[in-house]
Amino acid sequence: TQALIQNKDPCQWILDCVNGEDTLELIDGLVCVSIVVTIPPYPHRQGGPDVDGKPIYGYDKKHVHLCDARLGDNVPVPAGEGVVRIPSIVTAGEYVAVICGTGKTISGARRSALAATEKFMVKNKQYRNEIGSKMQKQLPDIQKHGYAQGLEP
Repeated sequence: TQALIQNKDPCQWILDCVNGEDTLELIDGLVCVSIVVTIPPYPHRQGGPDVDGKPIYGYDKKHVHLCDARLGDNVPVPAGEGVVRIPSIVTAGEYVAVICGTGKTISGARRSALAATEKFMVKNKQYRNEIGSKMQKQLPDIQKHGYAQGLEP
């Protein structure tokens, strides 16, 4: 998308929509690219013990939106030169997170999303690293139809 939502409460915006008001405020000039992070056996969703309880490390709230995740007990977490066991975030299914990156260009947004994805750690993570590249190639055709004007690949 070529615009991002201002720092507003999304629940309030949804309630406003239900009440017939559109209070969404956008920031023009930014592009967002999102990468889905999964673990096997995705896309063959099965659930079960193979995908539940894997520790998740290296995520930040600015880029990472957790999906199939929960608070786990007694999770090994690096601390200094050792490891401590504390309550921490673990997987609760195969569809672990959506990681978003923003930038003034599609390539900038891609770099931001990929950098955050590289820092995000969960055992056996899977993701597509070409996300956004097709949009870069199709941008001239999209702009011919009047969309994404001023956006650069």
